Amino acid sequence: MQEDLLKQLKERPKNPVAQEIATRTSENEPTLGFVSGPPGREHWKPDHKAPECTLCGQRFTLMLRRHHCRRCGDVFCAECSRFVTRLDQHGQFHPVGIPCRVCATCFHESTSDVQQPSPLTPPTIPIQQPPQPPLAETLMSVPNDWAWSTF
Repeated sequence: MQEDLLKQLKERPKNPVAQEIATRTSENEPTLGFVSGPPGREHWKPDHKAPECTLCGQRFTLMLRRHHCRRCGDVFCAECSRFVTRLDQHGQFHPVGIPCRVCATCFHESTSDVQQPSPLTPPTIPIQQPPQPPLAETLMSVPNDWAWSTF
């Protein structure tokens, strides 16, 4: 399945917007700017112009929904756009950008770049629990004549 996907990626004609973004990215690689937000929707392909997934060709239905790649703006099914990578407000790969849904093609491009994409799931932030007093100390803090509720 993965080999078929890679073959489809290589044979798929490039979206002009994606080519322009890729050109911009390669020109701007040395100077990564400030990330001010997620990529905009201006470059998205309109829903009515995409009756089927751009990569696998499945027709969209009530159950098979459309998903836009945040980088190239093309329309894909959930399976073909299940990838996440970090993008800046211009849709360029950025190591501290916002994790965004991208298609298999853009994800493949991001993994071949110098900057590495984020994992498929957003990073988890460890939550530090406050120190707990020993159990014996807690039990001793309850008065002997305490009336415990039974409801």
